[in-house]
Amino acid sequence: MNTNALPRAQFKPILAFLIGLALIWILAQAVLQSPAYILIPVMIAAAVIALVQIMKNWRTGILIFLVWMLFEDLARKFMGNNMALYFAKDLLAAACLLSFYRGNIRERRVDFRLAFFSPFVLFFAWAVLEVFNPYSPSPLYGLLGLNDYFGYVPLFFLGYALLRNGNDLRRFLLFNLAIAALIGALGIAQSISGQALLAPAELAPDIRELGTLQREVPTTHERFIRVTSVFVSDGRFSSYMLMAWILGFGAATYFFTRGLSGRGWILAAMVTLMGAILLSGSRGALLYSLISASVMAIAYLREIRWRTTRAHRIAVAVVSTVVLVGLAMIFLSAVYPEALGPRIAFYQETLLPSSPNSELGWRAWGYPLSEFAKAFDSPNWILGNGTGTCSLGTQYVTRIAGASPSGIGVESGFGNLMLELGLPGLALWAAWTIALLISCWSVMRRLRGTILFPVGFAISWFVFLMLFPDMLGGLSYENFVLNAFLCLLLGVFFSLPSLLETEQAPAVARSLLGIR
Repeated sequence: MNTNALPRAQFKPILAFLIGLALIWILAQAVLQSPAYILIPVMIAAAVIALVQIMKNWRTGILIFLVWMLFEDLARKFMGNNMALYFAKDLLAAACLLSFYRGNIRERRVDFRLAFFSPFVLFFAWAVLEVFNPYSPSPLYGLLGLNDYFGYVPLFFLGYALLRNGNDLRRFLLFNLAIAALIGALGIAQSISGQALLAPAELAPDIRELGTLQREVPTTHERFIRVTSVFVSDGRFSSYMLMAWILGFGAATYFFTRGLSGRGWILAAMVTLMGAILLSGSRGALLYSLISASVMAIAYLREIRWRTTRAHRIAVAVVSTVVLVGLAMIFLSAVYPEALGPRIAFYQETLLPSSPNSELGWRAWGYPLSEFAKAFDSPNWILGNGTGTCSLGTQYVTRIAGASPSGIGVESGFGNLMLELGLPGLALWAAWTIALLISCWSVMRRLRGTILFPVGFAISWFVFLMLFPDMLGGLSYENFVLNAFLCLLLGVFFSLPSLLETEQAPAVARSLLGIR
C-alpha cells in the first residue's frame, strides 16, 4: 500500500462537510422568518466536527478550512452578519497549524533560506510598531490590521508540506477547481434569478450595501445586479473567480500535457468560471482573466515549442475551452438574454476605446493615480496613522468596540498602505514583495522545461497580480480569501522543485528499465 498518496478516505469528511453546509443552507431558507439564533447550534456542531477532523489529519483540515472560509459569508448573510462566524475560520486555521506541529516529526519542513524572509520580518516589525501610532484612534485598529496582514502567514508552511507526490497535487487542484466551479455556478444562477437566491429578504446593515449593488448600461440605462454568489460582496466573488481561473488554466495545461484523468472535469470547471466572470459585471476580473489567459498561453507554448505531442494536447485544451465557452454564451444569450445582454453591453460601452462612454484609460490608470494622490492630503502620510486604520472591517471596530472612526482611506492599495504605515511602511512593502518575486523567478528557472512549469507559472502570475496590479485599485492583500490562498499557494509553489523529484523518478526508472 502506498502510504505517501493522499488517501481517498480523507475526502469522505470533506463530502460530509459539504453535505452539512447544504443542509445548513436549506435550514436557513426554511427559518428566514425566524430568529437567527436557530442556526447557531447547527454552526457550532459543524465547527466541532471540523475541529475533530482537523486534529485527526491536518491535510484534511486544510481542505475543511478552505471550504469553511469560502462558504462563511453565506452563513453570515442568513445569521444577521454574526461576527462570531467571522473569526471561526481563524480558529480552524490555528487548529490546522497545531495539528501539523503535533503530528509526525518527519513531515517536510522549510529547510532553506527564503530571500524575502528578512525584508518581510522588517515589514512585520514596522507594522507592529505602527499599532502604537499616537494618531490611531484605538489599538484595536492595530490588532485588526495585524490579523488582516499576517493572520494567514503560517499557511505558507502548511502549503509547503501539504503535497508529498504528484497524486496529492492533482487532487489538490481538482478539489479547488470543484469548489470554485460550484461557487461560480451559484453566481451564474444568481445573475439569472436575482440576489434573493443566496440572500435573505433583509440583509444586516453592515453588509446591505455590499450585497445589493447594481450597475447600469450608459446608453440604455438597463440595470443588473453585481453578483455576490456565496459571498457578501461582488468584489470578493469576482476576485476569487479570477484567482480560480488562473489556477485552473495552469491545472488544465498540466493535466493535458500529462494526459491525466479528470481533463473533462477541468474543462467544465473552466467554462463555468469564465461564465461566472462574464456575468459578474466586474470589468477588472474580465480584463485580468483575458490578459492572464494570453500571458500564460504564450509562456506555456514558449516552453513546449519543441515538443509537438504536448503542443498538440495544449492546442486541443485551448480550442476545446474556447469552443465550450462560446457555446455556453450562445446558450445563455438565447435562453436568458436578460441576464447576459446588459452585461455584454456594459462591457462594450465602458471598455472599448471606440465607445464614447469608454472608461478604460481612466479606470486603468487615471483613477488609481488620482486616488493615490489623495493620500498626500492627509497630514500624517509621512509616518502614517497606524496599522489597521484603513483596513477592511474598521466598521466593526467602531460599532462593536465603540472606537472612534479613523475617517481616512482612499481607493488605492498603495495609498492606504502609506496612510496606515507611512512612507517607511510603503518602502518595506516594496522591498519584501520585490524580493518575493525575485525568489519566485529563481524557482521558475528551475521549473522551466519540466512537467510542473504550468502550475508554477500560474501561481507566480497570481502572486504578481495580487501584490502589484491589484494594489492599484484597493488593498487586495487584506481580502481574507485572497490572503489565505496567497500564503497557502506560495508554500505549494516553493515545494514544487522538491516535488518534481518524486514526479520524475518513476519516468526515469521506467527509462532505465527500457519500459515505454
